[in-house]
Amino acid sequence: MRKTDDGDNSPLRRWMWLRRLLVASLGASLIWAWITPADAVEVFRGAALPQNFLWLAMAVGTAFLQGHSADHATASRGQFLCAVGLVAWLATGATLAGAENNPRTAWLGFWHVLALGAWYYTASRLVAMDRSLATGLCLLLVAAGCGLAAYGLYQLQVVLPSLQEQFEQDPDGMLASINQFAPEGSPERARYRARLYSPEPYATFALANSLAVALSIPLLLVIGALGKRLQRMLAATAARGHASPGDRWQAAGDLPPPCREESEQSPADGGRRQPDGGGRPMLDRCLVPMGGALVGGTILWCWLETRSRGAWLAVLTALVLVPILSRWWMGKPGHGPAVPATRAAAWHWWTGPLIVLLMLGGILMIVRSDELVLREAPKSLAFRIEYWIATSQMIADYGWRGVGLGNFQNYYPHYKSATASEEIADPHNWILDWMVSLSVIAAGGLLGWLAGKWVALQRCLDSETSPRQLPTPSLATEQTAKSTVGEAALQGERWLWQGALGGGALILIGTFLLRGADLPAHAVAWLGGGLGGWVLRSWRADLARFPSLVMALVAVAIALLAAGSWQAPGIALPFLAVLAVVAQPVAEPPTAARRQSWLAPRHAAIAWTAMLGAFLGQCWYPVTRCWGLLQKAEVETNLEQCRRYLEAAQRADPWEAEVVARQAMLAVHVALQVSSSRFEAAADHAVAQLDRWTQWEDAAYGTWQAAGEHSFRLAARAQMLRLTTDRWLEHTQRYYRAAIRRYPTNVRLHAQLAVVAAVRGDWPLFERHAEEARRLSDLTPHDDRKLATQLLWFPMASPATWSLTPMAEGFYKAEPLLDALRKMNNGQAPRERTPRERESPPKASATTIRFD
Repeated sequence: MRKTDDGDNSPLRRWMWLRRLLVASLGASLIWAWITPADAVEVFRGAALPQNFLWLAMAVGTAFLQGHSADHATASRGQFLCAVGLVAWLATGATLAGAENNPRTAWLGFWHVLALGAWYYTASRLVAMDRSLATGLCLLLVAAGCGLAAYGLYQLQVVLPSLQEQFEQDPDGMLASINQFAPEGSPERARYRARLYSPEPYATFALANSLAVALSIPLLLVIGALGKRLQRMLAATAARGHASPGDRWQAAGDLPPPCREESEQSPADGGRRQPDGGGRPMLDRCLVPMGGALVGGTILWCWLETRSRGAWLAVLTALVLVPILSRWWMGKPGHGPAVPATRAAAWHWWTGPLIVLLMLGGILMIVRSDELVLREAPKSLAFRIEYWIATSQMIADYGWRGVGLGNFQNYYPHYKSATASEEIADPHNWILDWMVSLSVIAAGGLLGWLAGKWVALQRCLDSETSPRQLPTPSLATEQTAKSTVGEAALQGERWLWQGALGGGALILIGTFLLRGADLPAHAVAWLGGGLGGWVLRSWRADLARFPSLVMALVAVAIALLAAGSWQAPGIALPFLAVLAVVAQPVAEPPTAARRQSWLAPRHAAIAWTAMLGAFLGQCWYPVTRCWGLLQKAEVETNLEQCRRYLEAAQRADPWEAEVVARQAMLAVHVALQVSSSRFEAAADHAVAQLDRWTQWEDAAYGTWQAAGEHSFRLAARAQMLRLTTDRWLEHTQRYYRAAIRRYPTNVRLHAQLAVVAAVRGDWPLFERHAEEARRLSDLTPHDDRKLATQLLWFPMASPATWSLTPMAEGFYKAEPLLDALRKMNNGQAPRERTPRERESPPKASATTIRFD
């Protein structure tokens, strides 16, 4: 017979170690997401693999803990079947996406999405079991946001000026240190220089827009807390002298007296209240608001410096829209204590407009100092509209199954407008991203899930219980917590913070040892985050207010309609944490929950355990083993041993196309080293390996472009050995043609194909693609896309009459190279070659350049 929860052998006490570990892991995972916030591209290359493992393991532990808790997660048969169907559909989409792309990329995205769901499941269940975690999570979000802001400001004032000075002194050495090939005059160097001299901070993120979205959540939580404090002060001032302290709290629209903070129930002065009715010493009551304003000002400063117009619009929209809908300042009629029609209550309407005006003033100051922020806004919107139009065309072609997570950038160039700015990795709209990556059906399921959370929240608001108590539990005293979960109650906030600090420190040390980290910047960030959390520790209940949390959700949802990727952990985890706090269901008696639940806790534990096992077998073990073998092959100098390592890597992970790419490059390298008698056989094998690689990643134009460059090297080697070159040039031309079919608006590809055609003596093809490159160059408004900034690959030996100087080994400026080739045609009218002439090597003539 099971003993009561108050007994020493109660299940809750026996499983306390697991509960503490899960809460600590929750805090550590949040800090991890900010220390190394992998962007979408890095996620699909496997950078988030350790985090995915942790999140799935946390879900397994949470599911087992659920079986020993009175707060069981309820799920109907329909909900369970919908979840299983959605997972099956995502797995099918990942399988189909692998037919034209790297199969491993789609599966890494599949497991990342499931791991995000596992993290949300853990956070929501732990919050349901221990409501003090709600306030702890909000305080942790604000503290981490303050740390990120401090990092960004330090970066803006110290790191970026130092990097700019280093770049001016030795640009080539700096680029070589980060393994980036960008010779002088190349568009890659121009883009790197533009970002280096950009005035926006990005902290640990890849882009300033991502940082702005992440900072929007703590910014709105602090604004909500400051607004509530201002309301409370005005209400207390109006009620002073003719109402009890408890009535003042209710008149201010705050929680009822039993739910107030412990510091307000037990004043620090031993129970003696100050003459003004306050519950804390005068110095404390003055310093804390000043510290809160300082924390909010730090976050606001960095948020403004990001110059993210989308984040600005999203936050201002949330500040105006949510309080009006929820009637934050005046209270919702029929719910909670009535708000007296006093002069102080009327002043509550000025809180929101005042905050909006202050933020608008800050934005205008930034705009005034940098007119490009406002002047470039229409262009930025026009670019995004181009992204969305191209994405809608992709959805029309692939919407039923999706292109697979991580494969958007492979298909987008085919639909890209000639005037669009770049080859983006995501559509800059999280709803379109769901539709094009996961399929319209999967996107509908996920949007339906979010809609269900919103409906549940509305039911909570429409219930007879005060909405401020259910979705936003305040800080409970130790006695209240014990009466809720028994004598072995866990102080969730304490373990949450211990996990965040201890786990975060271990992760930072590991990051520094593995790939390095800016320790001074991290020191500033940890100092700012620690001070922010300590200063606002008494604001926990105010940070977890219902309107502030909903404003944060709305702001992120709006910002992600025009910026960033929803899969990035640094954005996804804070959003899911806020959602886990807000979307708590109405509490039900434990017996009723067990009776109505179809999915028992043991079923959830079995499901999550099966997912963790599948992740380890299908993803973790093959990927990590393959990575290890690829690293050995990269540093191996013996070509035969390198080949063995690559074969072992392919056996370890048969779905990784990177192994096939390395095998093709190795075959090309061998062909470039052999003698003339063995060259043709080695070159044929290299071309066969290149064809195999292009079949593995057929959708990506970059694969075909790289194959063309390698084939061009083979032609240059044949020229050096005084062998015929047309055989390899024909393969080069075939690869570049395929690349152009996948990216028809690429200026460089058309110019590159024109060069190959000129070397083969196919002057009609040369003129056609040279003219197309010129036409596309005239269309684009972006300097780094114009023909004048492109560098073309030309490894062949130049004619004796050639006076061109390469910008780097084998790379020439596009316009001078095309002009030189056109002049070497001797001005004769081009003639279309017959099929028989195309099959045989071109003969030397007045219209053929003699390269060999």
